[in-house]
Amino acid sequence: MALGQARGIVGLGATGTYEYREAPPINIPSNESGGYSLSYQFLVYFAGEAAYMALVNGVDVWPGAGWRLDSVEWVLLEEEQTYDCLNGNCVLSTKHSTDGIYQSLAECEANCGSVCDGECISKDKLSQLTNATIRLKRKNCGC
Repeated sequence: MALGQARGIVGLGATGTYEYREAPPINIPSNESGGYSLSYQFLVYFAGEAAYMALVNGVDVWPGAGWRLDSVEWVLLEEEQTYDCLNGNCVLSTKHSTDGIYQSLAECEANCGSVCDGECISKDKLSQLTNATIRLKRKNCGC
């Protein structure tokens, strides 16, 4: 599914006029090829001309709205993506329906160690531990 919005020329109730409008955002599943197909279906005569339902993959994008034929564009909107740290990896929260405690990939990566066995540590802490291990190995092993 993807969040999208129809934008185009729509009839304004009993005023008999048309105006550019943006429909409320709606989630619509993609078709078999992973895309979106816009089509029209006659709705009613309005202000002396036919008004149409705008359908994306068969879903009415704004129920009750009468669109002018060939005036609608379907625009995919960016969904806010959240992330979780799972086994040391940053994963989109939608992948496993998790809570999404990090608001960005950068925030997740800053707080999620590269490998977790039990408790995850930050990348900064991991770097400090790695450097300390290298120093101790050089000091004690002469490597």
